[in-house]
Amino acid sequence: MTNNNAPDLASYIDELIAAKGLATIDPDLLEEMKKDLAARLEDQINATILANIPSEKLTDFEEFLSSESDENVQAFLRANILDLDEVIAQALVRFRNAYLGL
Repeated sequence: MTNNNAPDLASYIDELIAAKGLATIDPDLLEEMKKDLAARLEDQINATILANIPSEKLTDFEEFLSSESDENVQAFLRANILDLDEVIAQALVRFRNAYLGL
């Protein structure tokens, strides 16, 4: 659900790693860490999105996911989640705080 923002998420992950002081570790290990963080972050965002979709729209959303383009899925989410950008921003902050131990 979050592939449209992949470059932004990659930059966000780079910032998290730098804030944790791990940007200078072995390049192979760093790459694995980035992949792991990206998967965990995407899971966090997706879980937050699902938690904010009205329950009566979940079945529609499941059907929508399998048959529609990313743009149409984004439009569905914007139509059914009040302030989608804020919801995603809150998920990013929660992930950051958990990762950095804040």
